[in-house]
Amino acid sequence: YVINPSRKKVSTRYLPRDIKAKMALFRCLILVLSLAGWAWSDSPRPTIHERIYREIDATVPCFRLVNATHQIGCSASSTNTRGVVQYVDSSESLIQLVNHGPHHPYIALLEPRLLTRDNILRLKSSSRISGTLVRFRNETNATTSSIPEGLGSLSPQEKSPNAQFAYGGSSQVEWNPEGDALSFFDFGDFPILALPSAAFDEVLDCFNQNNADGDFPLCSAEITADMNVVKDTPTCFRREKLLTMQTTGTTLCEPLGDNNVWGTLFDFRNKSSNPADYDGSPFIMLTTKLDSSAFFPNLAFGANNELAGIATLLAAVEALGKLKKEGHLMDTTRPIMYTFFHGESWDYIGSSRMVYDMARGDFPYPERDNRRGQELLPKVRQGNIGDYLELSQLAIQASQEGEGRPTFYLHSVTPSSITEVLNTTAEASGLVRVVSSGYSASCDPTSPSTCALPPASLHSFLRRNDSFRGSVLADFDEEFNSKFFGSRFDTQDNLAGGTPDYNETTYESAVEYLTDLASVLTNTLLNISGPVWSPDFDPPAWVNASGDTVRDLLDCFLINSSCPLFQTVLAQPLVQQLSPVPLPRYVTVSRITNAETQLIFQLLASFTATANTTGSCSACLDTIADTDGIQAYNWTWAQVPGTSDQCYCLQSYTHMHSAESPAFAMKDYGSREYSTWAESVWTVISLRIYLVTYTAQEVGYLICGLVMTLITLLLAVQCQRKGKKIFAGRVLDHDSRN
Repeated sequence: YVINPSRKKVSTRYLPRDIKAKMALFRCLILVLSLAGWAWSDSPRPTIHERIYREIDATVPCFRLVNATHQIGCSASSTNTRGVVQYVDSSESLIQLVNHGPHHPYIALLEPRLLTRDNILRLKSSSRISGTLVRFRNETNATTSSIPEGLGSLSPQEKSPNAQFAYGGSSQVEWNPEGDALSFFDFGDFPILALPSAAFDEVLDCFNQNNADGDFPLCSAEITADMNVVKDTPTCFRREKLLTMQTTGTTLCEPLGDNNVWGTLFDFRNKSSNPADYDGSPFIMLTTKLDSSAFFPNLAFGANNELAGIATLLAAVEALGKLKKEGHLMDTTRPIMYTFFHGESWDYIGSSRMVYDMARGDFPYPERDNRRGQELLPKVRQGNIGDYLELSQLAIQASQEGEGRPTFYLHSVTPSSITEVLNTTAEASGLVRVVSSGYSASCDPTSPSTCALPPASLHSFLRRNDSFRGSVLADFDEEFNSKFFGSRFDTQDNLAGGTPDYNETTYESAVEYLTDLASVLTNTLLNISGPVWSPDFDPPAWVNASGDTVRDLLDCFLINSSCPLFQTVLAQPLVQQLSPVPLPRYVTVSRITNAETQLIFQLLASFTATANTTGSCSACLDTIADTDGIQAYNWTWAQVPGTSDQCYCLQSYTHMHSAESPAFAMKDYGSREYSTWAESVWTVISLRIYLVTYTAQEVGYLICGLVMTLITLLLAVQCQRKGKKIFAGRVLDHDSRN
């Protein structure tokens, strides 16, 4: 309308179009300036979602796994899991929470020492508890252990690990008496998340500020961790196949696995007269495993479980590799094969795949991978292995017998010649004692039920051929010394005595006797392999392994994976992925090659390299590209620290081999002969906290919202019906009124 201030009736027609356009432009300009001023304001403008919820990062879930017969682990409900946060700091407060409390459902907030089988099952069985949050572990410093005070043992593994795939009478022995099998319990739709201390304290602060007095508003949490897989591996892959027929790329679960790493010190082709099938002098096979396990798989650090064996084996490899690089050790009459098996915590995935491929003639590489014009490796079969020695748990001494020397036990069914040489070398050194285990002494190889071996990759070889000769070297006799086997507390502190009182002296003692054992192994391998020395070199009577290497390996894996040793052997893109935290050793799914696997490959290549030239990275990459394919050797590279385009170019006899179970290669998802473990796929794992008020107030908010919505709806309907009258924009004609 045109308003006349004098209130006289104005005689006019509709406003001209140019005036109307200018008025519209003016209104738009005012709107744009208002929005710009709001957007450019210095004060933050949180969204409604941000005002309600606070996201908690860095959560580590207990997730769901399946095998041929059942499922284990945790999942949230498909509609997410919610509950009022309740801090639990003692067994008494846990019992109080389970039996009482007016504001259920609750999500329990636990300190590390309370995550035991009895407590978790008590929470799971209560209809008042919907989920659990737990702190990773205690904070660690130079004088405090990460192991909670008063926690003498915690092992969520089984008492006889991998018993279904054990040889002879091994499954009847409780090697792990502390085991409560919590990791193999099916929690259904009951999520359990581990939080780092910063995130845990953030949730705890929310509880202290709002829930301590029991009055509203209350701090609550919502967990999103819905797992796709249910029941077992055959069901998972059957449903996945049906869904894939209807949609594209549907995945419900993925097989566990990775890659085994293996290598030899020298080229072994010249020892075989047959270029296709190896027929030379028998191999000496020195092995250990790569992976570990824990209730929260991504917190599996395995300090004594497998890392002590890894460090000892690599230290022995380095000592022999140094002799080779210096030109003193020219070759060995018998080839030495160093092997790191992956996925052994889950029914011997890596070792069973190697044995399976050896039997099929697919090791080192499947026949389909052979390409014309390449330098092929001859096929190696189980019968080509003359001596087998496996390093198991090594770093915890229950007692020191015989003049204070650390004692290690040989577990065998049919020992090979390396065990006798190892005994003799150890005794002559005066550094360590090597004795036969009690079960080995009573074993009758013709009656497998009388023989018992601890959990080890050797089971896979014996199940294929019970006359296979080999031994397992460990720090225990008839039961594990470690009280934290398969636990997130199997860390550096477990090697330092396994008590809440951190003991640097105990840790250094562990480093010392692992170094001594590596030296004994080095000289054992030299004694049995038939070394070929340089003509102008006087062979030493004793070769020492490096204690610095053992310490560096333990520290890098257990404290700071972004350490100088790892940075030296990795290419720059991989170095950037390292961080100053321990490196977990869960096997994950077979399509992924773990950082640990890549590190072990690079370390083994670096310690045994034939050529170690320094030059431009581009030249090294060109060399690698020119030797594409399967070779007797592999080229790898690592960037020289502190340079931009200078690299170490390494030529070594180091290889990777598939560590995916034969069951998945055969698509036999219900196999009872091979591991069938698979990991569930999930969309997102998240945790957020927020405040809730009492029910009457929430109902009041709902009613107010409904009333306002109804009023707004009625106004909108009326505006639509009478819009033409309200916004007509007409004025009286002054001329017609005169």
